[in-house]
Amino acid sequence: MFLIALSALPVAAAIVAALVSTAAAASPADDISAIREVEARQAEAWNSHDARAYSNLFTAGLAGTILSGRVDLTTAHTKH
Repeated sequence: MFLIALSALPVAAAIVAALVSTAAAASPADDISAIREVEARQAEAWNSHDARAYSNLFTAGLAGTILSGRVDLTTAHTKH
């Protein structure tokens, strides 16, 4: 399975992750709430320098830099 790093597009990644995880949402308001929740989780992970939590917010199938698995994604975000 491939995970995609979209560090340059964090909001887009959060939106896609929210939509994938809430495909059966009951209304647009539910979608918006789910997107905001993912954005908050992403900001919390990023601000606490938690590469593992940040990488867990990504999903497969997006265009961008291709990394093989969460380990590669975590490593890519901890190379500083």
